Amino acid sequence: MSVQVTAVHGCVFSSDGSALVTTSNDHTVRIWDVTTRKTRKTLVGHTEWVNSCAISLNGYLVASAGSDATIRLWNSSDETDSPGP
Repeated sequence: MSVQVTAVHGCVFSSDGSALVTTSNDHTVRIWDVTTRKTRKTLVGHTEWVNSCAISLNGYLVASAGSDATIRLWNSSDETDSPGP
């Protein structure tokens, strides 16, 4: 995998094994391509450490929970890097 500079607090594989989602203390959620070992997307929106994550069975939604007392839902296939509605 590409280097993630900050501590990783959580990770989970997609159901098909093609992606890995990580959370860290740099306030981001990253979606990694397992085959290329590169970051597909960096999701920005938490204001504190991101502690845990989950990915839906179809791979389209990512949920993240942070020390900022929020849970965010992200559309992993969306072109933007902001939380979904």
